[in-house]
Amino acid sequence: MSILQREYLFCPVYMRVAMTAMRRMLMQLSQSIACGKHHSLEQQLIRWMLITLDRISTSKIAITHKELSGILGFRREAMTLSLKRLTGLGYIESRRGEIEVINRKGLEALSCDCYWIGQEKKRPVG
Repeated sequence: MSILQREYLFCPVYMRVAMTAMRRMLMQLSQSIACGKHHSLEQQLIRWMLITLDRISTSKIAITHKELSGILGFRREAMTLSLKRLTGLGYIESRRGEIEVINRKGLEALSCDCYWIGQEKKRPVG
């Protein structure tokens, strides 16, 4: 039996933390699947950007259009068009290998409810 298995079996605190993390991961996966089925490319892109911003300490996301299209499952050309639209709205700047979010509140206003589900913060009213 590995140390990890032993801790899981005999340490209630570790088991509770591990189960909470697994539950959260399954919830995020389920929400991603539902979002992919019911929402537009732009909404899925915005959700992904907001979730990514929640996890990093900068407004710049180092990623290419090709990598992003692979993550979200859309053609690169469609991804580029959606990024150009968000740039035109003044919400982001898209450069080679980088997306910088300029107006997070604008993105939040365009996001689908999937971003807000499971978040500690609530969707702003209005």
